[in-house]
Amino acid sequence: MLMPIRPQHIEAGALVPIITRPSGVCRPLRLLLGHECARHLQIHDIKIGNMSYTITQGTTPGIHFSEEIKDLASVPKLDLGITSAERPIVLDIENTHTARIQFTGSWECEPATEPELLEAFTSPYQKEILKKYDRALVILEELTKHRIMK
Repeated sequence: MLMPIRPQHIEAGALVPIITRPSGVCRPLRLLLGHECARHLQIHDIKIGNMSYTITQGTTPGIHFSEEIKDLASVPKLDLGITSAERPIVLDIENTHTARIQFTGSWECEPATEPELLEAFTSPYQKEILKKYDRALVILEELTKHRIMK
């Protein structure tokens, strides 16, 4: 599924955060930039919540993420975390053009799986309780089997 990024103007030489708040919970797979703006952008960082997913050392040319690439499978797949309205995607980009540009783009996303949701939205304390609960269920199952066999 494609999740559009709000179009906006970026002044010449400006380094700006582009923030996307999804309406649901998903995992971003690819960044697809409008070809005209992609030619003039450098990507500094991608963050979800407070977690940084820097693509490379330094910056990455936006043209690598152009939606004009014929084979979209060749657009780099990103290993990003789970995003939601509470955990927005922040794309730090720089306009290297000498003029203001119109930024356009979208994220290719897939729905998050249940284990990913648990991992993303469960505190360490909650995870510890869930482990104990799972262990208690295993013990209860063993006791039930033992009782049935008698």
